[in-house]
Amino acid sequence: MPTTAHQTGLRTAWLAPGDQAAEPTLTDATASSSYLWLTGVDVLAPDTAAVIVALGDSLVDGMETTPGADAPWPSALARRLAADPVLAPRAVVNMGIAGNRVLRESHGMGASALARFDRDVLARPGVRWVVLLAGINDLFFGLLPGTPEHERAGADDVVTGYRMLLTRAHVHDLRIVGCTLPPIAGAPICTPELVELHRQVNEWIRGSGEFDAVVDVETVLHDPADPGRMRADLVTADGVHPSDAGHAAIADAFDLNLFRR
Repeated sequence: MPTTAHQTGLRTAWLAPGDQAAEPTLTDATASSSYLWLTGVDVLAPDTAAVIVALGDSLVDGMETTPGADAPWPSALARRLAADPVLAPRAVVNMGIAGNRVLRESHGMGASALARFDRDVLARPGVRWVVLLAGINDLFFGLLPGTPEHERAGADDVVTGYRMLLTRAHVHDLRIVGCTLPPIAGAPICTPELVELHRQVNEWIRGSGEFDAVVDVETVLHDPADPGRMRADLVTADGVHPSDAGHAAIADAFDLNLFRR
C-alpha cells in the first residue's frame, strides 16, 4: 500500500524499478491510472497570484471524464482564468475525492471534508477562495440498505456541515463559493426521500445567503424537459456523473469577477 494515493488520477502514471530518474526512457515500466505518493507541486509565483481550492467528491474529482483530457471542471475553470487578459494569476487546486462526504469519513474515500479542511485548504499556500461541491454522498450513502442509523444524514445535518466549513473559511479570511447539488433522478438508487433531501439542501444553498457566492450546478446541468435529470449530452452513462461537456458547462457558469480581489 503506497504512503499516499489518489485513485481517480485520470492521467497515466508510470512505475519503474530502481533509480531511473536520470534516464530518458524508463525500463520495465508499468502504467497506473492512479497518482501515487505525489501530494502537490508548489511553484514560485508573483505576489498578485492566488489559489482557488475546489473541495468535494467525485463531482469535483472528475470521475467518468475522459482520461488524459484534463476535463474536470476545476481544470476547465483554470483554463478560463488563465485566458483572462486582465486577471492576475489564479491557480485552481482540485481537492475532490470520489465518494467523499462532508460529515463522515468514507472507507477508502478519504477523511470527511470537515476533517481534511485544514490539510487540503488552509495549508495551501496563497489560498483565497474555496469552491464547495459536496453533500450528495452524505445523503445517498445514508439511504443504502444496511447503513447504521448513526451514518444517516438529513438535510439539516448537511447544512450544519456547510455552516462549519463556512465558519472555518471566514475565520481565515477566505471566501467560499457554494455549488448546488446536480440533478439525481438518473442515479441507480433514487428514492422519494433522497429527492426531498436533495431539494431541501439545494434550497438552502440558493436561499440562505450564507455562501459568499453560489454557482447553481443543478440548473446548469438539468434537462428542461425533465428537471430532475441531467441533460443527456451533459451526463455520462451512469446517469450520475457529468460528462466532459457537463464539466465544461459547470466551469462556464462561474463569474470570473468572483476571483478578482
